[in-house]
Amino acid sequence: MNTLIKPGRISNKYRFYVFSFFMSFIMSGAMSISMLLLHSEQPINALVNWPADWLISLAVAFPVSMVAHRLSGWFSQLIIEA
Repeated sequence: MNTLIKPGRISNKYRFYVFSFFMSFIMSGAMSISMLLLHSEQPINALVNWPADWLISLAVAFPVSMVAHRLSGWFSQLIIEA
C-alpha cells in the first residue's frame, strides 16, 4: 500500500502550521480562562463566557504565533551569520 501521507506522520510542508495552531490553541485557552477567572466576580460567569473569549484570542494568537515563529528563525539566522 503506497500512500502519500503515512498515518501518524505530519508532512514537513505542514508541520509549521500544525505546531503554530496547537501552540496557540493551548496557550490562548489557558490565558483566556485565567484572565476571566481573575477578573470575574463569580467563577461560573467566567466559564460561561470562556468559549467566546477563547475563540477571539485564538483568532489573534494563531497568526501572531506564525509571524513570531518566522521572525525568530530569521533573527537567529542573522545572529549565526554575523
